[in-house]
Amino acid sequence: MEKHRMVSQIISDNMDQLVEELISCQWEIDTEIADRYSEPLIEKCKEDIAYHLEFLATAVRVQSTAIFNSYLRWTKVLFSNLGVPEKEFLDNLECIKKILPAYLSDEIQNIPIEYIDIGIKELALASSDLPTLMGEDIPMAAIATQYLDALLKGNRRAASALIMDTVNEGREIKEIYLNIFERTQYEIGRLWQTNQINVAQEHYCTAATQLIMAQLYPYLFSSKKKNLNMVATCISGELHEIGIRMVADLFEIDGWNTFYLGASTPRKDIIQTIIDRDVQLVAISATLPTNIPEVQELIEEIRAQDNLTHVKIIVGGRPFGMDPNLWKTVGADGTARNAEDAVKVGNMLVQGD
Repeated sequence: MEKHRMVSQIISDNMDQLVEELISCQWEIDTEIADRYSEPLIEKCKEDIAYHLEFLATAVRVQSTAIFNSYLRWTKVLFSNLGVPEKEFLDNLECIKKILPAYLSDEIQNIPIEYIDIGIKELALASSDLPTLMGEDIPMAAIATQYLDALLKGNRRAASALIMDTVNEGREIKEIYLNIFERTQYEIGRLWQTNQINVAQEHYCTAATQLIMAQLYPYLFSSKKKNLNMVATCISGELHEIGIRMVADLFEIDGWNTFYLGASTPRKDIIQTIIDRDVQLVAISATLPTNIPEVQELIEEIRAQDNLTHVKIIVGGRPFGMDPNLWKTVGADGTARNAEDAVKVGNMLVQGD
């Protein structure tokens, strides 16, 4: 573990220099690339190289080839839809293999190379297509499709009216969260990844859904209370909060007293809230794999508190779906695939049911 953390730290500490050397390496491999790239595109290329290195550093730190493989597959889809030749992507990975060892001692220089080699093999088998999750056979398919269509047209009022009508027709809030909000959020992410919508549209759709979820807040308190407390939070640096908001709301429906802390909450404030609110359970969300080290450090700090030894911790988010054992690596008590699963796991950990 210490060797892997050392490799990760060296990559992070030398990021700027590595990016410059890697861009030069790629230019040497493809002498015509400079003619195809304007100055703004060269800067974007440097950003992409930095992402490759950040994800490699994270995967090595937590010893998860699955994290790096998933990132490469995701990037293959993104680049394909942006018209970036796959050869450029592969050339860059080869450059990392060539340049990075000079920064590492003989004892550790093969560690990241192994991750890259495994990733290149996975990349060759990966598809550049990403199918939709909005099939006609999914639960509440028609309503979910109408909801997504309203959001993509920028019609938040129509989307809100559709949800309120669905509630008034007797649909459970949990069904709406899982079959409409969660599913359409995945689809919005797919549309962005495949270059069918831009970042502004993606942000609008997410913000609109959060506002509509707020309209449903009065419906969350009908269940009998269990006298159980939980904190739901994103770690510092994590800005994707809608998933953990759904988790908190479904725990509220299940009768828990929830303390939802939202996006990018500092570690010390999370821990203080856990202490002040006398919680039995903490749910931590991370959407970007590069935030996994922060999750691990938060859990380590919680475990270090003598008065919090009874607290159970569950983690969730995209990285934990990439690697089914990652929750153990970061020191959690369990993980959850979605908000509904989080409630089941939380109850089992705290109450044994």
